[in-house]
Amino acid sequence: MIHEASYFRAMIEAYQRGKAIVDSQAGHYFTDRNDLCRFNASWVEAFLKMTLERYPPAKHLVLKEPHLTILFPEIFELAPDSRFIVIVHDPRDVIASMLTVGERLAQQGVESKFAKRDVAELVNVYKSFYAPCMNYRSEDFRQQILLLRYEQLVTEPLVVFDKLRDFTGLKLENADPSKGWKLEGATPSDKAQESPASDTKLAPVDDAWGTSLHGNALSPESIGRYQQVLSAEEIQTIETEGADAFRLFNYPVHT
Repeated sequence: MIHEASYFRAMIEAYQRGKAIVDSQAGHYFTDRNDLCRFNASWVEAFLKMTLERYPPAKHLVLKEPHLTILFPEIFELAPDSRFIVIVHDPRDVIASMLTVGERLAQQGVESKFAKRDVAELVNVYKSFYAPCMNYRSEDFRQQILLLRYEQLVTEPLVVFDKLRDFTGLKLENADPSKGWKLEGATPSDKAQESPASDTKLAPVDDAWGTSLHGNALSPESIGRYQQVLSAEEIQTIETEGADAFRLFNYPVHT
């Protein structure tokens, strides 16, 4: 287990930014969008190859960073052989989690959109993570996506593991939902280069984003937690403003 792929995300965001300005500023450096794509694809290929070589005998990379979901269409354009796993979660539970994080950040003196308790705005934040994938017009891309529900992952993990095996081709022989994570993380082959800056340990659970479930076995404990966090009015607002997401991901509503 390695840290979230934040640098990789920044690479993809650079390509996304380039597409937006290729006809104006970036056009001075790239002939057209295809030229831009070829250059960034070579950069991505080099990064993925180098990262994989750091962790022998691994033959596959599993990269995760929440904001990468937004960028899946761009990653597909640059690395079309990739497989993409989109995990959806009940919008009410997600927004309840956002509000909890906002409270913790406020206690630390950090301002955030989560602290305003504007659930209508947070519905848009929720939908913004999935909209790029749902709206991307490519049948090939859709064949490369697996949509999973968080609720099934934590209540029927073995069923989900079989879906993952079929979709990815990975054996996942040692996957055990009853065990916690190996928090020490993976060990790079180049130990001589290790330093505090390249420490692979996961983030501590006492930060604003951490929970008591961090590092432990899969648990359904957080399902329906929104009922203890949200008011009836907030629940109604979320269900109304997010009606399309509830329908798309097949989540029942109270209103």
